[in-house]
Amino acid sequence: MPVKRIKEFIKSALINFIENNIGNGKYAILLSIFVLILLRVAINVVFYLINSFDSFSFDLINYFHSVILIVTLVIFEYQKLKNTISKIKQKKEQFFKDYIRISVVVVLIMLLIMLFVENNSRLVYNTNTLSYITTIDIFSIIAAYIFTKMMSFVYKWLILFKNKYTESIILVLIILALLSYVITLIEIIFNQQIMSSTVNVIIYLTIFILIFSITNNFRWLATLTTSKKNILLVTTSVTLLILFIGFFSIQQVIQVRQDINYLVINYNYRMFLMLAAIVFIAYSIKLFFVLIVSLPTAKIIDKQTDEINLISNSYKNIISIRTDFNLLLKKILHDTKVATEATAAWCELYKKNSAKKHVEVPFFEGIDVELIYKLHKNSKLKEMLYDIEEPTVIETVPTSSYWRFFIKFIPEANSVAIIPIISNKRRIGTLILIDKKEYKFNEESLILMNTLFDIMNVVYNNVKMSIESIEMHKELELGQKIQAQLLPLSCPDFPSYSIDVHSKSSKEVGGDYYDFVKLADGRSCIIIGDVSGKGITAAFIMAYIKGIVSSLAPLANSPKELLVLINSAFEINQIDRKLFVTMLAVRIDDDDGNITFARAGHTPLLAKLSNSCQFYQPAGLGIGLINNGIARDFSFADKIEEFTLKMNKNDFCVLFTDGLNELRNEKNEEYGLENFKNFISNLEVNEENIASEVNSLIINELERYSEMAEQRDDLTILTFSFNGK
Repeated sequence: MPVKRIKEFIKSALINFIENNIGNGKYAILLSIFVLILLRVAINVVFYLINSFDSFSFDLINYFHSVILIVTLVIFEYQKLKNTISKIKQKKEQFFKDYIRISVVVVLIMLLIMLFVENNSRLVYNTNTLSYITTIDIFSIIAAYIFTKMMSFVYKWLILFKNKYTESIILVLIILALLSYVITLIEIIFNQQIMSSTVNVIIYLTIFILIFSITNNFRWLATLTTSKKNILLVTTSVTLLILFIGFFSIQQVIQVRQDINYLVINYNYRMFLMLAAIVFIAYSIKLFFVLIVSLPTAKIIDKQTDEINLISNSYKNIISIRTDFNLLLKKILHDTKVATEATAAWCELYKKNSAKKHVEVPFFEGIDVELIYKLHKNSKLKEMLYDIEEPTVIETVPTSSYWRFFIKFIPEANSVAIIPIISNKRRIGTLILIDKKEYKFNEESLILMNTLFDIMNVVYNNVKMSIESIEMHKELELGQKIQAQLLPLSCPDFPSYSIDVHSKSSKEVGGDYYDFVKLADGRSCIIIGDVSGKGITAAFIMAYIKGIVSSLAPLANSPKELLVLINSAFEINQIDRKLFVTMLAVRIDDDDGNITFARAGHTPLLAKLSNSCQFYQPAGLGIGLINNGIARDFSFADKIEEFTLKMNKNDFCVLFTDGLNELRNEKNEEYGLENFKNFISNLEVNEENIASEVNSLIINELERYSEMAEQRDDLTILTFSFNGK
């Protein structure tokens, strides 16, 4: 009985080990290597005993053994990737760790190979011994495993950042590798070289070019911090250098000692190692060049990333802490100081119904509060701060005759940023940042300062209402108010163009958004968007998007590039994974009627050009869809298309949100895109004030159709017309 139980226990333990470890690939590779090593040793012993190391049979068995081992390693690595690749969430962080890890291993194995090469290049004894051949075989198997991990790494990240050509090119690479092995087999069988070094070079060069060409999804590297870029650059440089030196050394010795088949690496493994190395080298060279190109802008990107994180954190705090203005202000102060890397920061509030001389400093960081109160004993400073009504930076305090006295009280205040907090045109406080470096705060800082100015003022103006908005309709009213305050008060003047906007919130409050920004090249861009969902959260997310757009627009050169940057920022700092944003960006290219636009899942652009009326709907996914898993297998940038249109005099385009086409009448019938297109096609307007007249006629048409039915969604209509030069 005890014996039977012991047998059952051993059997159960073996089954559990196989299912839990071998089955999921944890120990399968090590086990397969061990078995193949034993088999390799057994083969060597047999052929040593019959003194046939130079025989055709030994070469053929050696060849098939190496092929079986390599195929086994590849299959196991592929199985491991299948189980883990879909679980990777933080791709950038994982790539960084993976590349550093594989590079360290590759460098170590290549240094070991170079050491063997140096020793073996001076060999004068017989290399056809059992101990020598077995040692080289075992080392070759270990090297094959390491180089399989190299190929696995490249395959993994090609798939994670794939484009539409990736899988086809990988198939071509596999065919080229198989072709090389088939030719090698024929050479062994017929004992005749049929593949010249030229053919080898052509195959290797083709593989290099293919890998280099499909490794094109490194845009995300721009968002890495400068320190991580530097680490990757050094790692890439060292790895490439060691690989080049290692393979050069091996080639030199092979040319000198052509009589030795077992020189450092079993000759049957050399082709696989070369193929794997070329794949990894091509990938690393592309990575190296992308890093070199991105380094000049690395500090700018770091700054933008910090600013985006600051805006994101501010809105997260607004959503999670709606009823405590002081706590929100404290968090905004801290996040602002961290994002700007300021030496110190403080927030001062001015009591209601009291003289403006009375100052309270509830929050401060990096400075003694007594210094602040001493500073306020200077009546001139109180008046100067109190009268500032918009964000202001003093780039260099020591050379400013107006602000120079500031450093008498606070010596480290060589650069100052001032952000007023205003409620209903009444000054209630100030957020002040100081830095010991001159020019730390400059004109570029004003973009962030203005965004913070909007955030704090919206928060203060509405936080009391939020406290009282226990009932749903009160909260929705708050959302409408926030939404209205963050939309532009008026349309900018564009030379040769006229613009008119109509925006109306529904009772449920959606997340309709529009704005006008300047891109990196100074050209104007019109933005219209819609946040999924309803209620106050959608309104806050819309406000968050406004902040993101304001920060990123100066970095983008095109509508597509702007949408890609917004999606990347949204992916990094997504507040609610259930929410996504649709958006349409239209760039005014020149004063001749040329426009370029791109779409991220938004309703199409309707253009009436000459006598034609047409919807334009370039491909594009909604912002945030990839990150929340709806479209995880796609690259956002690859799915965004750009269109260009030429407008003639009196032509016009209409941008709108889905509140238009989803408008319903009392019979619950949807208005639809086709009805809208037909209406615009038959529309006749005067040549003066085309944009405003078109909008008025559209509103009349929608009111006629809805028959006073309740509006279920926000409605935004933005029309712009070309007036001619």
